[in-house]
Amino acid sequence: MDYAQIAVVFIVYMFCLVGAFGKNAGGFFQFLSAVLLIVMIPATFIGLLGGNFIHVEAVISSILAGIIYFGFARQRLDDLWHKKSEAEIKLGDCDDSVKEVLLNSVMEDKSLPRKNLSKADLEFVTFTGCDFQGAIFDKTKFYLGEVSSCSFSKASFVSTFIDKTKFFVCDFTLANFERCEIGGEFTDCTFFKSQFYKAELGGSRIGSPFSFTATGSKFVDVDFSNAKLSGSTFSKCDFSRCVFLKVRSVIYAFGCIFENCNFEGALIFGNFENAVFQGVYMKGAELRANFSNCDFSDADVDGADFSGAMIYGSNLMNTNVTQKQIDSVNRYDANNEVYAEYVKGVTPPLLPKGVVWES
Repeated sequence: MDYAQIAVVFIVYMFCLVGAFGKNAGGFFQFLSAVLLIVMIPATFIGLLGGNFIHVEAVISSILAGIIYFGFARQRLDDLWHKKSEAEIKLGDCDDSVKEVLLNSVMEDKSLPRKNLSKADLEFVTFTGCDFQGAIFDKTKFYLGEVSSCSFSKASFVSTFIDKTKFFVCDFTLANFERCEIGGEFTDCTFFKSQFYKAELGGSRIGSPFSFTATGSKFVDVDFSNAKLSGSTFSKCDFSRCVFLKVRSVIYAFGCIFENCNFEGALIFGNFENAVFQGVYMKGAELRANFSNCDFSDADVDGADFSGAMIYGSNLMNTNVTQKQIDSVNRYDANNEVYAEYVKGVTPPLLPKGVVWES
């Protein structure tokens, strides 16, 4: 058996595996890698049973290995080791004054206000305690990085792509995320009057999904109108005076507080657990989500459509909910006669100040 052929086949297998299952696997090259694996496995067994490999197969394997390596697998190997050399960092249109700093990949306590970092490839970077107030990150890519205790006040992220990057205790006051594709994790971050015009918080890019997760973060006076929130998850976040006007999205919110927010005309799917909708305006909203143990106290639900909602253990006291809206709600185990009688017992004809749907 030709050892050179064995080596070639081994290399093809390695790149196919990395291409198919690497951390950033996705799109056409993932499909190509999977197909090659399917083709190579039986071909290898046939070759072993025959005692040798066909020379043509070895040549084709070499060509395919080169295509996969230069087109795809090199990036996948970088993903596996979470490492990127200085020469591979793309600096785009960055100001000359910041290029040398960015090449180090690790930045601590740097002050780069109003600097241009647009079209940069910021993969595998670590920023700690840095000041990026007014900085421009337009069309920049953040990937597999960690950013903590940094200020992005008034920064611009127009058409930026963020994925698998972790942000801790960062300030995004007045930041502009217009048309930004945002993934990654945002923990204890602040968004005050931030702009998300036509932004995507979670979604899919070139066949690869990306998800947005916020935990313990605060959103104040933020306008999510015209933004896509499908693929977003919020845990223990506070929303104050935020606008979700005519939003059409699947949202997952756990233990969040929505205070004086505007959901007028919104179409909401997803799941809300232990959420508080204090003084929320929901006129004309179509609610198709599950609401478990939620508090709608003082919410304005005039004209809101609950017909597609699942409501369980939630409080609608002091709201302007109508009997028609109550009757339209889908309740858990609605077909269970015993439970139906129980529901009837705890939801008598509409009270003047609302009703409590109990567990």
